[in-house]
Amino acid sequence: VVSVLLAYGVQTARRRRATVEGLESKGCDIGYSNDWILLGTLPPKAPRWLRAAVGDECFYVPAHVLLGASVTDGDIETLCKLKSLQMIEARSGTLTDANVARLQNELPGCFIYTGD
Repeated sequence: VVSVLLAYGVQTARRRRATVEGLESKGCDIGYSNDWILLGTLPPKAPRWLRAAVGDECFYVPAHVLLGASVTDGDIETLCKLKSLQMIEARSGTLTDANVARLQNELPGCFIYTGD
């Protein structure tokens, strides 16, 4: 049972990492829940033996996104997969009203700043 849960967690982390890499390749900046502005990125809050066994990527959870200059509907679809997001920041005019509404619907706990 434990190995099944660990395998599920690792697969989830790998899918999340692929999603993040796709956004980063389009010019988005990603912040994680363990990022601190003054201290930089802190190590995950997990025992070293567990991090060694399953990898650090299981413990880096995306929390904020600064969108790149051009956002497509596919990017909105990708953002909707990141249920852990707490804030999305977009440059003025980057998101349409329809995109903002979709993000608010899919990510109800996420603050969306559009610069407008």
